[in-house]
Amino acid sequence: MGWLTTADIEARVQRSLLVTLADDNGDSVADTDVLVAVRSDAEAEVESRLAGRYATPFLVADPVLVEIAAAIVIDRLHLRKSIDPPPHVKETLAQALESLDRIARGEAHLTTISPRRTLAQSSREAEERTFTDERLGRL
Repeated sequence: MGWLTTADIEARVQRSLLVTLADDNGDSVADTDVLVAVRSDAEAEVESRLAGRYATPFLVADPVLVEIAAAIVIDRLHLRKSIDPPPHVKETLAQALESLDRIARGEAHLTTISPRRTLAQSSREAEERTFTDERLGRL
């Protein structure tokens, strides 16, 4: 089970809109399987962008990540129904993705999750390259 909940989404969008965007069977209730799929996709997007700096998958929800992932979910719910998201949804998404990029670059930090002590590094120096111009020229 992921760290973004349906309640997190419901807190950020009106119920009637959520039903419009996530009710595929016409029963006037947002479909759980739709919400789970879109939430999982948003979590994966967030975690993939932060995997170089943080140990993923995240086991706890950082409030900043919840905001970012919720913005992604709301945008994706619009798009899956071929509804152009309103300007405020697009702006919220743009701000969320910029925040996510700043966190990934180490310019901003999470409040409840610490970055890895060491970041991914190459084990090779430039002069130790396996694929040199000379070696590639022989192919």
